[in-house]
Amino acid sequence: MRTIGGFLPLHLDAIATARASVLSAWRPAGHSMCTRATARAALLSVLARVKPTALALPAYTCPHFAHDMAAGGVPLVHYSVGRRLDGGAASVAGLPAHAAIVVNCLFGRPVADELRAALAAKPDLYVIEDRAQALDAGPPWADITLYSPRKVVGVAAGGLAIGQDSGEEGGDLRDDIVDRMAPSLWRLEDRDHVAASHWYPLFKSQEERPIDPGAAMLRSSLLILDRVEIVPMVERRKANWRVLHRHFGERTLWPEESNPAFAPLGYPLFCDDPRAVQGILAADGIFCARHYEGLVAPASEFDVEHEVSARLLTLPCDHRYGENDMIRLANAVRSALVRSGSR
Repeated sequence: MRTIGGFLPLHLDAIATARASVLSAWRPAGHSMCTRATARAALLSVLARVKPTALALPAYTCPHFAHDMAAGGVPLVHYSVGRRLDGGAASVAGLPAHAAIVVNCLFGRPVADELRAALAAKPDLYVIEDRAQALDAGPPWADITLYSPRKVVGVAAGGLAIGQDSGEEGGDLRDDIVDRMAPSLWRLEDRDHVAASHWYPLFKSQEERPIDPGAAMLRSSLLILDRVEIVPMVERRKANWRVLHRHFGERTLWPEESNPAFAPLGYPLFCDDPRAVQGILAADGIFCARHYEGLVAPASEFDVEHEVSARLLTLPCDHRYGENDMIRLANAVRSALVRSGSR
C-alpha cells in the first residue's frame, strides 16, 4: 500500500517534462524499453530472451562490455572495424546464422551506411546498435538500441535497451542506491571543483563493480532524462567539436568531420604517447579518457585496432563547456604534446 506522510523526496516529479526531452528522442512512439542499472545488464536481459547462436562484437569495444557479454554465456566472435573504426561490412556475411551483432556509435558518430547496408542484406541477424557514447545519432533503426545515459547526460546510473520487442522490464530495487548516486551527487555539490580526490575514487569503484543483471535503473535517472531538453546539449557539443577541429583536424580519427552532424561524446585525438599526455593534462585540471585501452579482441588477429587503441586520447567537448573552455583545452593539449614528445 502506498504510504502517506514522511519526509519529502527529491523534487523531480514536479518538474515539467521537456518539450523535446532526451528520453523522447531516444524512445519513439510504439517502442518498448528494458531498463536496468547498467546498459550491459539491460542487454543481457534482452539476449537471454532472444537466445542468439553467437554474439559478434567489434574488435574495438569497451573491455568491460566485452567481459560482461562473455560472462552472459553466448559464444563471442569479433569482427574488424579498421583504422577509422567505422568498418565491419566485409565481416557481416560470414557471421553465423541467427547470431546477434553489436555495432557501435563510437564517439557519438552514427553507424556507417556501408555497414548498415550489409546488415540489411542479412536479415537473420539480430542487430544491436550500441549508443552508449551517443546523445543523438538519429532515428533508431536496429532491432535494439542500447543507451548508457550517464556517459552523455548528468544522471547517476542506468541503462536502456529500446526496440519494438525489448520487453517492458525494469529490474528490482537494490540496497546500494545511495552508493550508486554518491559520485554524481558529490560532483554536483563540488561547485568549486576542490573535492576530486573524494568523488573520483567513488566513481571508479562504481565503474569496476561486478554487474548485477537484475538491478533496477534509478528512477531519478529516468525522471531527469524526461525533463532535460536535448537540442541545446547537441548543439553545444557540435560547436565545441568545431573549435577543437580547427586546432587538431590533422590529428583526429575523422579529419573530414569539420562540422559534425552528430553530437560527439568527445574529440578523438591521435598522439604517440596518450598516457603521458593524459597525465600532463590531469596535473593541469583537465581530465581526458582513453576509449579504449586493453582491447579484448586478440592483437594477433586485430593488430590495426590495437594500434589505434595505443595512440588514441579522448578530449572532453561535452555540453558543460563553451568556446573559451575549448580554447583553454586546445592550448593545454598543444603544450602537453610538446612536453610528452608526441608528434
